[in-house]
Amino acid sequence: MKKILYTLSIVLATCTFCACDDSDEMGVLYNPTNTEAIFTSSSSDYFYTSADTNVYHITIQRANSKGSAEVAVEIIDETGLFTAPSTVVFEDGSYETALAISFEKEQLEIGTPYSIGLKLPDLPIAGKQTSHKLTVTRDYTWEFLAECNMISEFFGEGTATIEKAAENPSYIKIKDLYSEGHELKLMLAGDGSISMLQDVNGYGFYDITTGYKHPNYGMVYAYLIPVPSVTYYDADTNLINLYMYYYVGAGGFGYFNDVITW
Repeated sequence: MKKILYTLSIVLATCTFCACDDSDEMGVLYNPTNTEAIFTSSSSDYFYTSADTNVYHITIQRANSKGSAEVAVEIIDETGLFTAPSTVVFEDGSYETALAISFEKEQLEIGTPYSIGLKLPDLPIAGKQTSHKLTVTRDYTWEFLAECNMISEFFGEGTATIEKAAENPSYIKIKDLYSEGHELKLMLAGDGSISMLQDVNGYGFYDITTGYKHPNYGMVYAYLIPVPSVTYYDADTNLINLYMYYYVGAGGFGYFNDVITW
């Protein structure tokens, strides 16, 4: 869709892979070993169809690239449907590698999310992302429903395409909503409430990546607030109101309404 980003202030924050003391003297630099690794995010979601691959790659990074290294990965798989290596390997000079998670596509039921937990060794510096949850869902068969308009207090005005799931018409997908290639999948309940198949985060919100990169701050993310008084569906008027909190890595923009009609 066409994006019109307002000029908004955010609270800046910085982070590094080092530690320092609280005195006025120069901080003590911490040099991590080449086996101290982190995930780039706490979770990820993979929706697939029969045409998609049965392998999902999760990025793992380290701060010291000197020398090759092998890092242990703890696998928590209560489903028994996933295959994952117990170690991940970094090549000499590389800060990044990928962990390949595979599964049997035909064994997953349509629309049902299946999860696997991953854990890297703890680090001396607290707060680094050493755990990750991957959720895999076998996707529905999508059919065209309507072209829609959006008026967003954050992005401005634009258009998108809505598709519905043949197996469950209450489940819709809005294509190219915040950026080209972006998809937002919503479950519209009979009482007007809106939910998503993915798990909520620790705040009780849904994590969303818009796909839009701010010219100054990079990728724009959002929380969808699934509270019926602010996020709801009106079947009589074909209106969806989404209450969103938009933010980037440096800080937050605030809360905004996105109104979608067709």
